[in-house]
Amino acid sequence: MATYTSERQGQSQVFNTFTPERRGVSCVYASVFTSEHRGVAKIFNSFTSERQGVSCVYASAFVSERQGRFRVENDAVEGYVIYVGYDQMPDFTAAPDGFNATRPVAFAITPPGAGTSDLHVVIRARNKFGLESQNSVPTIITIDTNGNEMLGPLSAPSLLSVVSIEDEYFKVFIKYPGYDTDLDRGDVFNVYVGEGVAPVPGVDTPVATGTTSLDANVTIGPYLTGGMTYYFAVTVFRNEDSAESVAAETTLVLGADPSTPVSVPGGFNV
Repeated sequence: MATYTSERQGQSQVFNTFTPERRGVSCVYASVFTSEHRGVAKIFNSFTSERQGVSCVYASAFVSERQGRFRVENDAVEGYVIYVGYDQMPDFTAAPDGFNATRPVAFAITPPGAGTSDLHVVIRARNKFGLESQNSVPTIITIDTNGNEMLGPLSAPSLLSVVSIEDEYFKVFIKYPGYDTDLDRGDVFNVYVGEGVAPVPGVDTPVATGTTSLDANVTIGPYLTGGMTYYFAVTVFRNEDSAESVAAETTLVLGADPSTPVSVPGGFNV
C-alpha cells in the first residue's frame, strides 16, 4: 500500500502515508503522532489529520496530555487495608490505619480517656496495582475508657416455666429471644434456686447451667421440702466478658407431699 489522496479512501487499514481528513479511521499502524487524540486506540506510524486512527492506536512514544496514565504492579501492596473512624465514619482519603497481606488485620487504637467510644471499622481488599474495593459499611466496636472492647448487651430470657417431674426434680423451660439477634450472644443459661427466699443472680451460685439456644430446658433437683416456696431465676451468661443478663423469675410451692406442687400467684399450676 502507498498513498491515498481521495476523500475517505482506506477506511479499512492504512500502512503508510495519507493526508485527507478521516482516512484510516479503522486501524493505523505508526510510531510517532502529534494530533489531539493521540493514543486513543492503536497506531504504528505517523499522521497529522484530525481524528485519524481513532479506532486503534499502538505507539511507543507520545506527548499528548493523558500520557503516563498507567499503574505499576507491586506484589507488596496486595492484601487488606483497614480504616477506622472514632464515633464517625472513617476518612477513606487518608492513609489506612492498618495493612496485612492476609486477614485478620491488626491496628492500634486510641482509648477515649473517659467514657466510651464507637469505632467504625471498614476492611477493604487491595490488589497488586493499588486498587481497593469500595465497600463502606462499617463494623462498630465499642471500647471503654482504657480501650477494651465492650460487647453488646444481652437480652434477658423469657417465657420461664417450671414443672415438677418424677423423683422430686424440677424441669425449667427457658426461651432466649436474643439468640439470633444479640450482637454478642450469651453462652449459657444460669439457673438459680432459692428455698423460701429469692436467689440473687450474680451473687449466689447457679445450681445448674445449660447451653444457650432459642428454646431450652434444664433439669434440677432433688427438692424434697414439702410446703416450701421455691424461687427460680434464670439469666443468660457470656463467658468472654462475664456479662449476665437481667433475670427471668418465677416461684413454685410444693405441697405437704413434695410430689404435689401447689400453684401460687405469679407461679405456674403444675
